[in-house]
Amino acid sequence: MVNELAAIENIIQEHEAINGHMRSISILLEEWKEMDVNKLADLNHEQLQTLKNRSFSFKQTMNYLDEGMKKHWVLEDQVLPELIGKPLAKSLHIEHVEIMKQMNEIKSAVFNIELRDFLLKRAYLKNSISYLSQYIREHEAKENTILQLLKKQFV
Repeated sequence: MVNELAAIENIIQEHEAINGHMRSISILLEEWKEMDVNKLADLNHEQLQTLKNRSFSFKQTMNYLDEGMKKHWVLEDQVLPELIGKPLAKSLHIEHVEIMKQMNEIKSAVFNIELRDFLLKRAYLKNSISYLSQYIREHEAKENTILQLLKKQFV
């Protein structure tokens, strides 16, 4: 009983961490809204370096989210089938695959591009990240509802 309860609590806590990463990504992207791509050439070295650092932080946080979700889903794939049954666990896994597709699209749009292209893709990134964030929240709400119901058996 203790193992099941600990696994449930761990999954719920990881959901909170993933949401924290999503908030961080949104905040980092919001920092770019004031930047005009046409004024990029007018920036001094220090201002350019600040933008490059912001870009690096954004990409790094995207990587943390990506890696964190993959590790989290390995745990869920190990634990959930026994707790909630294979059909329901498989249905949740289907959503994991869809979330990862969206994450990969965003990452391919962001990584290995120049600062100018990053600025030009800002609106796309904001919309894509907003949609991904909403999808992740809805998915985690489903899982958390299931897990909270399960916890009642073990408390």
